[in-house]
Amino acid sequence: MSITILPVWIAYAYFNYNTPNISVMNTAYPSAIAYYFITIQSNDSNYEYSGQFLNGSDVYQSTLTVYNVNGDVDKNYKVKNNKDSNKFLLNVKNTDKKLVIMRYYCNLNKYDVGDYVDNLPIVKDLETKKILSKADQNLRNNISEDILSPYFDNKMNQTIESTFSEFYYTNNSIRLFPDSTHFYLFARPGDGILFKISGSFIQNETYPYADFITIDGTGTKTENGIPFYDFPFDSNNNYTIYVAAPEISDDYIINYVGIDDIIILRWNSYENIGLIFRIATYSKVGISNFNKTMTPSETKEKMVSGFYPIFEKLL
Repeated sequence: MSITILPVWIAYAYFNYNTPNISVMNTAYPSAIAYYFITIQSNDSNYEYSGQFLNGSDVYQSTLTVYNVNGDVDKNYKVKNNKDSNKFLLNVKNTDKKLVIMRYYCNLNKYDVGDYVDNLPIVKDLETKKILSKADQNLRNNISEDILSPYFDNKMNQTIESTFSEFYYTNNSIRLFPDSTHFYLFARPGDGILFKISGSFIQNETYPYADFITIDGTGTKTENGIPFYDFPFDSNNNYTIYVAAPEISDDYIINYVGIDDIIILRWNSYENIGLIFRIATYSKVGISNFNKTMTPSETKEKMVSGFYPIFEKLL
């Protein structure tokens, strides 16, 4: 009797801020530029993953991580990342089913899904000594939602308080298949309709990525986003971004602030909405040590990077 083995990299999930209305598995507040490719490694398997990460100034972070089916990182396997080494080799010998996820955080004005598919690791079955076939993109497009639904809770919801708040850290955030180097600050609009975010950010090896996303707690969806490489930086690495509710027009905002060339991030929904500042870091101090919910002032004080964003209500 022949046994059918599913192709590797059978599914993917993504959110692309350039096309926010088209996504796969938009849940648990994905990043503005997140692309995840997933291999489901069945029970009692022995697979070897090998390859090399994309590299260059437009590749901010890429990781290869092993997860248990409940969505937690399997700490028996070291996470491979493009900071430590360009090439990688990972042996996953498991008794229980695992999900192996290849993540890409790259400039989406430079890279597309084809670049990622071409870069996916080679997977070898060490028992049969055979290289396993990789799913093609048409198959991946057609079945990813069905394949991943059992692992993602489609009823994930979060009630976001309806009062205004500046950015704060909370340990009650929704995390599913988390990346241990990604951290989140939350802000709430309350009854406001126009806001200003101001701050600074310098991308480097220690802080490879940051973004802002507008979120809808119903379904824990990302609505829109802006990655750091599109922030309107001045010569001192400072930025100002405006955030608006659906009912206020671009023309009105431009007239109100008195500046023509501005970035406006928007909510699509009117209720149960919020804002997230995501930052990726390999630092061992500051936000990587946060372990309790804090007020905005406490969060700002303890965020030693200097990248805490100011969130102001204008209207």
